[in-house]
Amino acid sequence: MKKRVRGPHHVTLDEKGRLALPAKLKEVLAPEEDTTLVLAWFRGAIKLYTLAQWEEIEDQAADLSQFDLAHQDFLYSFMANASEVKVDKLGRMLVPQYLRERAGLVRDVVILTYLGRVEIWDRIRWQERERDATKGTDDAGGPANFLAARR
Repeated sequence: MKKRVRGPHHVTLDEKGRLALPAKLKEVLAPEEDTTLVLAWFRGAIKLYTLAQWEEIEDQAADLSQFDLAHQDFLYSFMANASEVKVDKLGRMLVPQYLRERAGLVRDVVILTYLGRVEIWDRIRWQERERDATKGTDDAGGPANFLAARR
């Protein structure tokens, strides 16, 4: 079983745009001193992947048609704008400026961890998205509507 980290982590970007990974998350994502992660923007947040996870996504994306316009849009918007980052000895990574701008990251940040996934949100944007997600879940019948069907 994979080791997972759960829950929101409230962190602060420093003046250079560096983000310190919470200790538990660093243990899982960057257990060694020199670790490469991949950041990609999608629907308001920055998705964070290990290099192995990103390579799996690349393998899947390689099968998309370069001539299909919807595929091309996806490749341009998600794949082509991804960025490799290094985690330093202190557990910090520099979030590229263009990704910070796209996600609206200025200072107060929430790192979401769930189901082995990691997302980086501006705190205010996350509060708005969480409110919408909660309403959507409630409108759809609550958590039991999603989880009970699988048993």
